[in-house]
Amino acid sequence: MTKKIFLSIILMLNLALYGQQMPQSKQFLVNKASYIPAFTGLNGNIEGFMSYRLSWVGVEGAPKTAFFNINGAMTDKMGLGITFVNEQYGNFSSTFVIPTYAFHIPFSDNMSLSLAISPLYYKNQINFSKITSHGFQIDP
Repeated sequence: MTKKIFLSIILMLNLALYGQQMPQSKQFLVNKASYIPAFTGLNGNIEGFMSYRLSWVGVEGAPKTAFFNINGAMTDKMGLGITFVNEQYGNFSSTFVIPTYAFHIPFSDNMSLSLAISPLYYKNQINFSKITSHGFQIDP
């Protein structure tokens, strides 16, 4: 009986979840901190990455993404970074600002446990001046 109640609660919680697309980037091979905040400052260097992506060239309102990330090690156990993303698609515009703090616990020369906190500031806008109306039409 309790298993059925537990299962029904889990199903109800899943119905209340919402999803949102994060900006697309192909930098995850060289900039691991762009997808996994725990990589921030892990290699001990200061790294900066910048990219611009234009999808569907020649299509009006095609997605455009500008991406900037800088991260580095503050000490041998602590890393800081920040990411700025601006994405425009059609009448919509999204801005992301993601500061990151990472803490690294080394176990050996090539193994460590990394923990990170990465709050997200997200702003979504719609440009009403680009919206056009073709009048009221009834489809026969």
